[in-house]
Amino acid sequence: MPIEIKTPADHHKHKEDAEELCSMMYRAPELFNCEIGSTLTTAVDVWALGVCLYEFMYLENPFNKTYEQGGSIALATQSPHMIKWISEKSVSQKTIELIKSILIVDPEKRPTIGELRIKVIELLDNWNKSDSEPSEIGLIDPEKTENEQREITDEEFDLAMRQTN
Repeated sequence: MPIEIKTPADHHKHKEDAEELCSMMYRAPELFNCEIGSTLTTAVDVWALGVCLYEFMYLENPFNKTYEQGGSIALATQSPHMIKWISEKSVSQKTIELIKSILIVDPEKRPTIGELRIKVIELLDNWNKSDSEPSEIGLIDPEKTENEQREITDEEFDLAMRQTN
């Protein structure tokens, strides 16, 4: 259910709620300000999903470097075009485009969760129906070696999770 920010009291309440309940590294840009006249929607959850997808692909939060350098996460979320899309990783261009479509500052321009679900189902259906290799539908990059596309170990996953907390 959308939450409308109508008054200064609404502004303070929802900004404080976001600070208390939403980890800064996953917080949507609109939750840093909660501007009067704005409406909070499920787009905040879509943003957090985009951050998670980035982490799944790159094993680090897209705003981690800013955080480590003492920079402002609030400002960093206003500039998602500054996110590093590391080409050495085995992340396909289609996957990068999907994540970029989610990490958009304007919540009204982000896809809904329903739209994202359809995109993922279409990718998987195309893969299953065509007997394609994952690289042919953009799930992995065919230019990467097998070692670069290997699954991460439990230890690597645990380390990545500790670094983001």
